[in-house]
Amino acid sequence: WYIPSYESLLGRPGGLNDGNAVKASIPIDAKDYDIWTIKHYFELLEKGSPIAIELLFVPDEKVIVDSSVAHAIKYYSNLFITDRVLKSFYGYATGCWKKWLATANPKDCYHSIRILFELWELLDNGKITFPIAGNEVLKTIKMGTANDLAKCASELYELALARCRDIEKRKPLPSY
Repeated sequence: WYIPSYESLLGRPGGLNDGNAVKASIPIDAKDYDIWTIKHYFELLEKGSPIAIELLFVPDEKVIVDSSVAHAIKYYSNLFITDRVLKSFYGYATGCWKKWLATANPKDCYHSIRILFELWELLDNGKITFPIAGNEVLKTIKMGTANDLAKCASELYELALARCRDIEKRKPLPSY
């Protein structure tokens, strides 16, 4: 995310913190990135968006462009871990799982289980670490090379979902 310049807010391109300047700082070989204004990022955090929540826990050595604002947001990350995270993470996991059942695309299965693993860790420890626990198993699911993929995936999905629900009952998240 970036903080738009005064010029950008007025609709004049080319300010120091313009999205184009941020894009220019991203390595050409980067395959997966989004650029948001800080306003949009806070809106996603408020909704409990999985991608926005994940970004709160990205290791410093993986950050391309850093700032004191980013450090402050990460420092106060606990303020964004609310009951909205549950709805958003469960919704994303369920949507991917339904897609997996309909299409048998291993990537949908992977995303569903990965997001539940992340929620499990977040609920249990108050943070998400990268790589996520179970990363090696998740890779085999994503590549479709897991032994008896459907059975393995179902067991992991049900385990992670049950674990999240159990922790959620024992450690309820605040509602703001």
